[in-house]
Amino acid sequence: MRSRVPCPPGTPGPSRSPARSGRTRDWTPCAAAAAGRSSRATTVIVAGETCPPALVGAHYAMLPDALLYNEYGPTECTVWSTVHRCVPQDARAARVPIGRPIPGARVEVAEPGEDGVGELVISGPGLAEGIGDAYRTGDLVSLRSDGELLFHGRADHQLKLSGARVERAEIEHAMATFPGVLDAAVGVTRAAAGAPRLKGYLVTEQDRIDRRALRAHLLDRLPIVAVPATFQRLDALPRLPNGKIDYTALDDG
Repeated sequence: MRSRVPCPPGTPGPSRSPARSGRTRDWTPCAAAAAGRSSRATTVIVAGETCPPALVGAHYAMLPDALLYNEYGPTECTVWSTVHRCVPQDARAARVPIGRPIPGARVEVAEPGEDGVGELVISGPGLAEGIGDAYRTGDLVSLRSDGELLFHGRADHQLKLSGARVERAEIEHAMATFPGVLDAAVGVTRAAAGAPRLKGYLVTEQDRIDRRALRAHLLDRLPIVAVPATFQRLDALPRLPNGKIDYTALDDG
């Protein structure tokens, strides 16, 4: 089952995108800070990484009259496929929407679960050659009541634990906020039967860490099913050449 998202009239597209109209643009995650150096900025665009609500707040604090657009799109779909015109209220939301499809693009939410979250599928003339009629992005999204898409992370980074959908990054962030933890990651052991078991990997200032205090810290921030059963200290987390965590070295470990 798929839910199709309409493209509303007036949505910025390839022919009338603010980024392509000669006005000021900034593609970095620090767009608000960069734009703040120029009071002449009229339009700011962020893309490439998830736009945090705090960034929207920073933008409107520095440039209250400048437009802010949050663009989304994988490389396979010629860089961008959806766009959301941010509003100050986004700064207080749990997630900043990735918006609606640009003109020409078609997006659908494939196989949504009971929570409405499913995989984003993109089709249209923006697809790269050799992709086919549609591209399954591997990104999880849901539809807000007003038709705007909300991004929920990568399908391969989401864990289904006792019926609850939990993102690795959420667990890792909770571990990283424990005093003395410098870096953190979660590995998953998938047994032939039964629920996946989580193992926490920590880079710490000290050789030892109070695991009982760490567990209490996590229980205050996560559902019990998302608290790792065991923890292991590492000198450094394994990383890929691009700097991202190498989960293949941690899973089933």
